[in-house]
Amino acid sequence: MKLLKGFGFHAQKSVFECYLDENQLGRLLQQLERLIDPDMDSIRVYPLPLEGVSRVRLLGRGELPELQGVQVV
Repeated sequence: MKLLKGFGFHAQKSVFECYLDENQLGRLLQQLERLIDPDMDSIRVYPLPLEGVSRVRLLGRGELPELQGVQVV
């Protein structure tokens, strides 16, 4: 959780939103791989296309960042 907070923000109980370029995504995945127990843990990464993310609707608190050259994970 601490590692993910350094790359993005805590959106829900076990969901983080990270706006990353390719290098940042690679670093995050390498660090996660070292931290998890592959027999017990599961981390799923869902890259989203910018055109889909740009259509996100936010209800309630929070802000949506401006997106340029990033992937949302």
